[in-house]
Amino acid sequence: GECPNPPEVVLATPKARPWGSFSVVVRCPKPFWGVTVAVQTRVFGPQVVAKRYLAQGTRLKADDLEVVSTDITRTPVDLARSIEEVQGKVLGQPLAQGANLVLNILREPSVIKVGEGVRVQIQGKGFQASGEGVAMSAGAIGDSIRVRMPDGQQVSGRVARAGVVEVVID
Repeated sequence: GECPNPPEVVLATPKARPWGSFSVVVRCPKPFWGVTVAVQTRVFGPQVVAKRYLAQGTRLKADDLEVVSTDITRTPVDLARSIEEVQGKVLGQPLAQGANLVLNILREPSVIKVGEGVRVQIQGKGFQASGEGVAMSAGAIGDSIRVRMPDGQQVSGRVARAGVVEVVID
């Protein structure tokens, strides 16, 4: 069809990602006509993959991983794109050689181990106290873990940093 003015091009499905496979509608306002065109694009970008089989619980080092260029139109959204962003994190599940590293399988490394002596900082209304305890569970920074106090009482606290647990009493 003829179109005296430049035709409009819009995504056939609003909110569709304009890459991979999608359709556009080319339409002319006057005289009115429209035609749907299927489009196929490929976008390449970096992606982190395992250099070899990595067991669950592996703390990631740069030489466990490599960055490859891949067609990111066919990959999950939360793929690791750089080694820096995942170094030092711990795998929550095993990875096969060449497998994509997805961010949601990563865990922060534990900074407190089971049975380790920890400093417990207790904060209450208008007072602060600290004492020693023994970690009953392992935890990364921000995790909630249980600690056994010298009198045998168990408290729950948040891991503040290596060897330190904060307990807030309301």
